[in-house]
Amino acid sequence: MTLGEKIIILLGLAAGYWLVSAIMDWSARKERAEAAHAKASRLGDQERIGPENSAHALPTNSADRQSRWFEVLEVPESATTEQITSAYKRKISENHPDKVAQMGAEIRALAELRSKQVNAAYEQALKLKS
Repeated sequence: MTLGEKIIILLGLAAGYWLVSAIMDWSARKERAEAAHAKASRLGDQERIGPENSAHALPTNSADRQSRWFEVLEVPESATTEQITSAYKRKISENHPDKVAQMGAEIRALAELRSKQVNAAYEQALKLKS
């Protein structure tokens, strides 16, 4: 086998690897977008609040807000500060707007709303626990 044939084989392997990687990446993005779209379409109307209504994301009176923080973070009301922080990190990771930046505007708005809810619930929980 000559040097030219070896170079052609290596170039073919590199091109094939690049092509397969691009196809797999495109396919994974498409599946994530479809899954996020399906999840967003399953949400009830009360959950589909756009950014213009995000001020109403959490109840405005303090009694309702205090009773909801643990529901938003999905922890028991008697959770420790460590449990609250762990739940906050998990929830903010799930709902961070940067994770859905390539998706549609509605999904980005929903992610922003949920991250605001998680942040507000976390702040409220820390105020109550201190």
